[in-house]
Amino acid sequence: MQVVEKAKKENKYVLVNIQDVSEFDCQRLNRDTWSDLELQRLVSQNFKFWQGGPHLTLMYCNFHPIDAYPHIAALDPITGQRMWYWEGWIGPQDLYDKCISISNMKLIYFSKSIP
Repeated sequence: MQVVEKAKKENKYVLVNIQDVSEFDCQRLNRDTWSDLELQRLVSQNFKFWQGGPHLTLMYCNFHPIDAYPHIAALDPITGQRMWYWEGWIGPQDLYDKCISISNMKLIYFSKSIP
């Protein structure tokens, strides 16, 4: 899980995106949400992005259940705790707003853990 190690080094949360290509909402998420340039910029600056299918799903589900696809979650790279998650389609503005909120949490968390 190289992305988790990179996230630790960079003091960033991991943003997980697990999809099932047979689910229309996954296609819609790619087309309408992940294609948003402002969201892309925010995610690249504040998170380590981890997207995948079956292999990622197996590893992730060992610790966190998934009930529907697409599944998006923010993970603490140090503890592995799922800080937030969403299942199903979410629009770009709603996801952007949530990522801002998570980024603000991250700033507080990592500033407290640094001596």
